[in-house]
Amino acid sequence: MAPCFHSTANGMAWPMRNSPSNLMFNTIGNFAESGDAVAKALFMGGVSRRFPKLRMGFLEGGAGRGVLLYANMLGFWEKRTPPALRAYTDPRKIDLDLLGKLVDEYGHERVKAKKDEFLQEFTTAAAAPEPDVPGLDDWYGAQIERPEQFKDLFQDNFFYGCEADDPTTTWAFNTKANPFGLKLRAFMGSDIGHCDVIDPMEVVPEAYEMVEHGLMNAEEWKDFVFSNAALLYGGMNPHFFDGSPAEAAVKQILAENPSFQSDYIK
Repeated sequence: MAPCFHSTANGMAWPMRNSPSNLMFNTIGNFAESGDAVAKALFMGGVSRRFPKLRMGFLEGGAGRGVLLYANMLGFWEKRTPPALRAYTDPRKIDLDLLGKLVDEYGHERVKAKKDEFLQEFTTAAAAPEPDVPGLDDWYGAQIERPEQFKDLFQDNFFYGCEADDPTTTWAFNTKANPFGLKLRAFMGSDIGHCDVIDPMEVVPEAYEMVEHGLMNAEEWKDFVFSNAALLYGGMNPHFFDGSPAEAAVKQILAENPSFQSDYIK
């Protein structure tokens, strides 16, 4: 089975999600934020590296959150790897004589009064040995060595469920904007049965409006409403759809994507 996550961000652990009087305040972004935290933990913990054919779904979170998570992790990695930290934040690289002169010339009087104290702090920090622990690198679990690896470890492992009327779904397929041409694995969740869906017959037509408005082409639409769901569940278990009306079409999708064939079930 493909592990999928649909959790809440309400409760004492999420204080910014707790309004005693406004349901919409607690609801908007709720599932997205909790799914965001789980996806971030799984990626940074190296789960997709250790299990490269594990497909995971984050339900009712939206493609927008998946794209933002991917882009933000990549952007922070470039600035916060151990080599970058040594290059830009190592106190040993500070010219303390120059810093003292700049404080004397431009510093606020309150800063000048404490100049010797904070210069001594820099001196002490520069003299301290660098901790020799793997956890000094926040990306240690994912073992990221090149920025391109973010796409390799994210695109085909992390699937994002999206409502039919979520306009950020189009971001999933914007390979020009997404770093390294990422095409997020977005798949449609109907929400039929929820109070959000007034007319179940309108769900699919509403999703198709993204094609009618020129925001998604026919191939991307197929991926959104069918292929990505087939790869998520069928990629983990090729027999998942056996006996269903979709069985033949799923087998064709899996045959066209041999890299998704499961190592876990034969």
